[in-house]
Amino acid sequence: MQEASLDRWTTLFLVAAIQGIFLAIALFLHKKGDRKANTFLAVVLLLFGFMMAFYVAYWSGYATKFIWMNWWTVPFTFLYGPLIYFYLYKLEKGNLPKKFAIHFIPAVIQYFFLVPFIIRSLFGRIEWLRNHFFSHDKLIEVVLLLFTHLQNISLAIYGIAIFLLVRNDQQQLNKFAEKDEFVKNSWLKKVAWLYAGFTIAVWSYWILAWSGLIRLEYDYLISFSMTLFIYTVGYLGFHQPEIFGSTTISNSKLPETKYARSSLKTDQAGMLLNKLLQIMQEEKPYLDSNLKIQHLAEKAGVSSHHLSQIINENLNQNYADFVNSYRINEAKRLLLSPEYEQEKILSIAFDAGFQNKATFNVSFKKYTGMSPTEFKKYQQNVLVN
Repeated sequence: MQEASLDRWTTLFLVAAIQGIFLAIALFLHKKGDRKANTFLAVVLLLFGFMMAFYVAYWSGYATKFIWMNWWTVPFTFLYGPLIYFYLYKLEKGNLPKKFAIHFIPAVIQYFFLVPFIIRSLFGRIEWLRNHFFSHDKLIEVVLLLFTHLQNISLAIYGIAIFLLVRNDQQQLNKFAEKDEFVKNSWLKKVAWLYAGFTIAVWSYWILAWSGLIRLEYDYLISFSMTLFIYTVGYLGFHQPEIFGSTTISNSKLPETKYARSSLKTDQAGMLLNKLLQIMQEEKPYLDSNLKIQHLAEKAGVSSHHLSQIINENLNQNYADFVNSYRINEAKRLLLSPEYEQEKILSIAFDAGFQNKATFNVSFKKYTGMSPTEFKKYQQNVLVN
């Protein structure tokens, strides 16, 4: 038997495994962005880090010395798909479906099946298990192979679901959509393609293994590809808050020097601000989802530049935040209205002036700290109590 040892490649992969675990911990503790969504991604990184650590133990021969490591990571492949899917789902829609936990049942079922293997790796051979479980070696082999096929199918199914999620987000974009919406969709596409690359890498391994063509060099290359795909998603996760978090467009924080040469006087600004607020209150132009700053400026009888200055300097907001604040208040009113009790969230978003559900969810959480569904339930509980 070859002595267990680490070479250059296994050492490199061990460092990558440790890095993945630390990256997961850092993402768990990351305070920016959607923390619930980040938890899904952090779990992916943590699981992959542990799986890579087991690969290192397998390649280096340490798995035969520390047999208690065996089998624990086998069901992880069932988890990557739903974890990444719901990570993106939470970011894109703002909340999670009620029964999302059922997607993790396949992994739980496989763990139950692997309990005898785990017990044997921890405590050695047990007579009862040998007689009543391991004696059915042919059946066990078939079931293990079936689980492997189901894992590969699961990766593909969630890959399709992820691309459908991204396509749905893209279809909601139009020429009036804000720049941040296009940036967000581009980010979603990157994660989707990285997941696709990860899935292809896993499939490649099993195709080579079942065809008898797998070699250690191929195994290293495939594992390196998987590591690259997953850790790149983790890297993007740290930059996700800039896109999905409650960011404010830089106009709201522009220095005063931007308007240093403006011809707008202070007393004029005050009068125009009152006129603007009156228009928003009485005419409700924000209900038009295609409302542009030029259109609102015309209503107020002022230039677009001066309107932007009035909003920036007097309300400390940019134009988009100013308009969306009215839309959110309208949405809150509709959510609590008996007439809209049976209406879908998307319908309320449109009636409040939003162009799509994604922008509505992000804006609503930014202003209220909760999703539209959570807000409605909270208000209903307050009324009951």
